[in-house]
Amino acid sequence: MFDFIEGVVEGKTPEAIVINVQGVGFELLTSATTLSDTSLGERVRTYTYMHVREDALLLFGFVGREERAMFLKLIAISGVGPKLALAVLSTLRPTELAAAVVLNDTQAIVKVPGVGKKTAERIVLELREKVDYQGADLSIAQSFAEGDLASQAAAALVALGYSSEESVRAVAAADVTANATIEELIMGALRRMGS
Repeated sequence: MFDFIEGVVEGKTPEAIVINVQGVGFELLTSATTLSDTSLGERVRTYTYMHVREDALLLFGFVGREERAMFLKLIAISGVGPKLALAVLSTLRPTELAAAVVLNDTQAIVKVPGVGKKTAERIVLELREKVDYQGADLSIAQSFAEGDLASQAAAALVALGYSSEESVRAVAAADVTANATIEELIMGALRRMGS
């Protein structure tokens, strides 16, 4: 119904923001990412999704189209409702979730409050076909046969749609320990590119 809402952030709670659009306050349920990316008094554009239940109309807001797209993919999974999808996106940014799916890393998803092993496996299984950043070939990230961890991590980032040059730079600059796993190295590189 609403593609986006643009206005001034009038209020914030731990799970929502209120946007004033010409005197009308819209309460949008949001992820922790969207909450941290918005400030009181700031003019923002949030991309929305309206969830209709028998007893309520809920409006969800996202600062980016990518986050909303991932939210829609998550709620299409059996057993994943809007609140759980927000919890996932509050813990993992869309690119981090995509990397976890590509790497079959259910442990990263189990860290989300309310997500158990079976739900994490279902998320990975069902998103594998749907996660496609710029037409990336996801098989690259799944078939690490040779190379050191840095090369493998860079190949995974290329599979997610990043250029080779920015992937190598992000992996080199990733803030991880010397004995980090490939998953930690990729997540560190994604955080570096996201900042």
